[in-house]
Amino acid sequence: MRRICLISLLMSFFVIGGISGETYDNAACGCAFELPSGWSVDSSIMDILIIKDELSDSADITVAKYYLERDSQINSEEALVEAIAGLYQEIGIKSANRGTIGYSIDGATAVFVAEFKSHDVQTDIIRHNKLKGVLARLASDKQALYLITASAAPDIFEKIRPRIDTLMNSFTITAPLADELYSRRSFMPYLMILLVIALTALFYSRNRRVQKSRNPLGKDSGSFWRCASCGLVNHIDSNNCNRCGREKIAADKIKKSWLSLL
Repeated sequence: MRRICLISLLMSFFVIGGISGETYDNAACGCAFELPSGWSVDSSIMDILIIKDELSDSADITVAKYYLERDSQINSEEALVEAIAGLYQEIGIKSANRGTIGYSIDGATAVFVAEFKSHDVQTDIIRHNKLKGVLARLASDKQALYLITASAAPDIFEKIRPRIDTLMNSFTITAPLADELYSRRSFMPYLMILLVIALTALFYSRNRRVQKSRNPLGKDSGSFWRCASCGLVNHIDSNNCNRCGREKIAADKIKKSWLSLL
């Protein structure tokens, strides 16, 4: 009995040793994952990591990072479901139903996983595919979508499934994240609009009071003159009335008479 247990334990060590490798960390993409032994990473293309199996090249495994434009960012759970459904339809998952799409949200990230079959037209081979998507809001307030995809012939896929699962399950985002997945709506633009309206009303009412006052600025009225034709208060530096264009020289005498009445 002990011998059987020992053999089982040794076999488990061999299996784990064949799958587990080292942690691969890519600062440029802001992500890390467990890289199974015998696999390597080609990072020559920006924001795309190509995983290569040294023993076989019949499997296509990639990790790609995409930034969402600000106008296209996901800011609600309904929008998240719509985006996932749209992605599934684009890659050929015709049975994607918005009511049955599975996903999970944890803080600033949302995760969804799907498996599906596809037909390679060039080779006329049916391929089994697995997709893991991770949507994250970064500390910079940008939204990034990470897509980890694996594709191979069904029999090959099943052979390397444990390695694929190891890579996908260990995937983490190392870039600084925000507190929440959805950005909080900023009311600053509305506050600025209200502020402009308030200031406009304030200056308008103040200007109306000044124009109707016989003594616009109290003791500083010597710096202003009132047009004899239209009654507009003008600054002393203005040689002509800003409303009717009457010359200041012709209005100076009238101005003195105005001040004598104050």
